[in-house]
Amino acid sequence: QVGHAIIDLEGGFFNTNPALSELSGYSIEEMQNMTIFDLLDESEKEKEKIRLGELASLKKKEFKLEHDIVDKFGKYKRILRRVS
Repeated sequence: QVGHAIIDLEGGFFNTNPALSELSGYSIEEMQNMTIFDLLDESEKEKEKIRLGELASLKKKEFKLEHDIVDKFGKYKRILRRVS
């Protein structure tokens, strides 16, 4: 299964699928009240702000990266993301 989410330019989850819910430990309903920043380690949060800013300003059309998220139980999980 592949986790999938649509997020807005502020990082808010607009839509998620059951696979991402399972991976993160959060229900789909919980994730609707969260942002991508809630799943990121402190070291990744500023980088994510920059990436979203580049998308918003059209400096970049997409990016691909591999990094960790922190699930509901505090465990780190490696993910591969494609954002456009």
